[in-house]
Amino acid sequence: MKKKEKQIKTRCHAEKLLLSISRFLSCCCFTKTTNNKKEGGPEKLHLRTTTLFNNGFTLIELLVVVLIIGILAAIALPQYQKAVLRARFVQAKIAGRTLVNAEELYYINNGSYTADYSALGVDLPGITSDISSCTDTATSCTLEFDWGRCTIGSDRVSCFVPKNKEVMAYMSFFLYSHYKGKIYCVGFGTQGENICKSDTGNPTKSTNWTSDNYGVYEYL
Repeated sequence: MKKKEKQIKTRCHAEKLLLSISRFLSCCCFTKTTNNKKEGGPEKLHLRTTTLFNNGFTLIELLVVVLIIGILAAIALPQYQKAVLRARFVQAKIAGRTLVNAEELYYINNGSYTADYSALGVDLPGITSDISSCTDTATSCTLEFDWGRCTIGSDRVSCFVPKNKEVMAYMSFFLYSHYKGKIYCVGFGTQGENICKSDTGNPTKSTNWTSDNYGVYEYL
């Protein structure tokens, strides 16, 4: 019995909706004209395009469009920013691994690591900084990219993203010390930590390197 009543109510709502739409179309979008060839002939419906185009959009229509655009922007913009940040993080990881491999090769040939970028024999794309200060006597060297920056030190290679803004996350590739061979992702804030968790595949913070200001996750 309840099911039948529900069906009747649904049908009534549908009929009312159709009636409202038909009234709207007849009042706002169509005009009636009589066949001139035959008096009292059948009436025809013609779309009132001239009136609509001459009057333009109403304020309510414009507000609805603006509202829809605002909702779409609020949903899409954060997702776009996350996608851009993750793409930069991938670039940082590729650059970091390239520098680490070059440092290890340099160590095999020379018995030490170096901050001299030109001595590593690699050509990373997108470097925007002056590398003339990256000499063998320097303790560290910073390479600026369009996506972030990498620092070559005596014991590690670290790559940071994004550039010229508050750092969200960075990776440290350890070359020397008891951390040798380990790779850590350091995330700042919720977004940075989520990137590290996703990229490392490790949801648990490291117990070797801890801090209250950021989350450290070791690559498994």
